[in-house]
Amino acid sequence: MVREKFGWALPSLQRLYRYIDQEFTLYFVDCGYPAAVRRQIGDFFRDKNNVVEIRATRYLLPNESLNLVIDKATEKYICLVQNDVLIEPRFMDELLSTLQKRQCAIVWPMTYEIQDGKREPHRSEYTDTRIVEGKKFLQVQQVQPDDKIVTDPERQIHHVEMHCLMMTMEAARALSPFPAINTREHIDLAVNAYRQGMSVFANEKAHANYVLPPIFDYDADYFSFRWDLDVAIHSHNFVAERWNIQPFPIAMSFVRHHRRFAQQTMRQSHPETISAEDLAPPICLLAQTPFLSEFS
Repeated sequence: MVREKFGWALPSLQRLYRYIDQEFTLYFVDCGYPAAVRRQIGDFFRDKNNVVEIRATRYLLPNESLNLVIDKATEKYICLVQNDVLIEPRFMDELLSTLQKRQCAIVWPMTYEIQDGKREPHRSEYTDTRIVEGKKFLQVQQVQPDDKIVTDPERQIHHVEMHCLMMTMEAARALSPFPAINTREHIDLAVNAYRQGMSVFANEKAHANYVLPPIFDYDADYFSFRWDLDVAIHSHNFVAERWNIQPFPIAMSFVRHHRRFAQQTMRQSHPETISAEDLAPPICLLAQTPFLSEFS
């Protein structure tokens, strides 16, 4: 499903089919892919018999796309992979192992972010923070004392990110419908799971990579929709009020800072008609990144 841009969808799909050995159904949500990118993806799907395409008539926020998938899916497990995420070998093996061994509801892989050909852990400072019940309010992302932090690569956690995670279908249905918000989705999910008594685990032996902007010209309209300022304010207030969270630092600084990528001077241009060679900018970036060099 689309997170904020379209240009990384094909590399993301290629890696799913390259590195997942188990049989699976791919639920692909199209909520406004540019025609040229859609043709490339259609060519990729041509010889695949496990694809269920879900087409929307308008732009969707990621949670709205997730709701459409949950409505259609019938499998025992559901793995959310946003379209700018690149998985690595044994990704699915590790996530399934944790779900089955730990009998947990949700498992989150070690997630990295890629920018300018470099890779760093994504929001690792929040991985082991906790949700704490106060006398009047709920507190989120509370830092653990050093002596309470568990360093096992497979461990129970409270907070996850939405770029990529796996759930039992039973948990997904209990947590849904996911609200149409554009920020604080991960907090909403974490608290919802916490309040329902669901166990959440991290497995740092499963690796996924989130590709940061820049975006292409054809991404700009969706990107601006995705990070709409008014929707972000509503989203923050909705999550704070829904779960009675206080204090709850406002995330608007991130949204305002991230929106700069939609500016013309920050974008990469792309022709209207895209050939395989025209998709080279993402591929070239991967070639510069040693651990992802198979796309060179």
